[in-house]
Amino acid sequence: MKKTLLLALMATAASLTLAEQKTVKFDFTQPTVFGYEAPEVSAGTNVPVGDVITLDGVTVTPLTEGTTKCRFYNANNAITFRLAKDCSIEIAAGGNTITSLAMTGTNNVYETNFSSNQTTGWNETSWTGEAESITIVRTNATVQIATLEVTYETGGGSDKPVFTTESYVGITAEGLAPEFANSPEPVEGTMTVNFGTDNVDVVALASSTPKDVMETEPGVFPGWAEWNVPEWKQKNVNMHDKKDGYVPPYLYWIEGTGNPVVEIGQEANMTDGQPDGKWKPKYVYYEADGSKGMPIQGLYYKFNVKKDGDLKIFVWSNKNTRNTFVVDESTMKAIPYEKEGYVQAVQEPIEVTLKDINGADSATATINKMRFLTNRQLDSLHFTNKNLFKADTTFVNDALTGPERVAAENVARIDTTDLRPWVIGHGNRAFFGWLTIKAEAGKTYWLFQDSSQIGFGGYDFTFEGTAAIEEISDKTVPAGNGKIYDLSGRQVKSMTSGNLYVKNGKKILVR
Repeated sequence: MKKTLLLALMATAASLTLAEQKTVKFDFTQPTVFGYEAPEVSAGTNVPVGDVITLDGVTVTPLTEGTTKCRFYNANNAITFRLAKDCSIEIAAGGNTITSLAMTGTNNVYETNFSSNQTTGWNETSWTGEAESITIVRTNATVQIATLEVTYETGGGSDKPVFTTESYVGITAEGLAPEFANSPEPVEGTMTVNFGTDNVDVVALASSTPKDVMETEPGVFPGWAEWNVPEWKQKNVNMHDKKDGYVPPYLYWIEGTGNPVVEIGQEANMTDGQPDGKWKPKYVYYEADGSKGMPIQGLYYKFNVKKDGDLKIFVWSNKNTRNTFVVDESTMKAIPYEKEGYVQAVQEPIEVTLKDINGADSATATINKMRFLTNRQLDSLHFTNKNLFKADTTFVNDALTGPERVAAENVARIDTTDLRPWVIGHGNRAFFGWLTIKAEAGKTYWLFQDSSQIGFGGYDFTFEGTAAIEEISDKTVPAGNGKIYDLSGRQVKSMTSGNLYVKNGKKILVR
């Protein structure tokens, strides 16, 4: 299950390679140039998430679907590349530095109709700056791109950053990784598993938990006499509706035991408001400011990072009502993270092909699948839950009435406080997805939830540097279906610079 340094990218010496600019112009009015069927009038040709539109080394990749898929659409014999609500695309130049974009079409004015990961350098439909990739997310009206002109720098010598990714897969359809499947026996109620990759060392700790009620007072932790047995479990979720003749994809995660608590004591068990002579555990949980200390018991993961880089961790969050923390061990404070993934019951319809008992195509059907959500979309989902917020309206002089009360200097000021900033999404729905932090060399980061067990599936660590190929997964992947897979056989949404992928049975190294 361990996948270490799957890339080999070497920078070219500056004395041998001079930077030069190259401009590539996509004419989306001619979709057949990119291998897509030209749609009939008032019809569209979908470009699914993960498909890569390529021209002279520049790629345009749909990252998310909106109310409809990204698509070429024919309106009165005028074809454009359309982004419906919440559609997003990534524009990249194979790891080279993009210096400008220019678009023609309809409704493609920055901030008015779309947002971007590049927040400066825009002048309505054009952008200038320096970026390895540019993301566009449609926010208003249907963005219709007729042409897209991308200018980027090639070459540039040995000072050009080179990025490497190393990954750990904790669980697949075949089961737990060996480190978890062959976990050491518990020591004083605690199971500890050590694993990692060349530049990340990880400790996973799961604990037994006290029995809920005892007949006699047990004393202070760890003197509790009766304990549940700790364990690692295999868990998964079906991403699509189940239907005869269709095998849906699954997400997998590891579930451990024990709530991560900073203190365990005991308190009297109450019946009808009165002590009944029995005792139960009393827990103290972590606070985001670190004021109560770090967990001493329960399920958590510690990541020791040896280089600066992006640490992306797959997690499962039960019901999405729990606080999910990534904590800097040196400060004991929770740190912000980017999130992306799926929230249970947030779905969209798709068409699939059903198979008969012999494996041949038999019919098409419409089913629901969980919808992939970006960081911004998850924030929007979070903001719709009024139970997570508190609004405070304060007037400068509340005694004023009538016209004086609403005068400019006395207009109400509304202060909104996010009461649960570490709740990932809406609440009461499970979250399956990825948390990404900017990790610093030499630091240790803890991953846990305050009063429940977080699921863990693995991680990717991307950093600047070069390496040799040490290991290639022999896991087979489907060929010829146009989808993109990493070397562990997992389907991915898009290709990023510095990584190795398989598409249509061929290995692709993205520079």
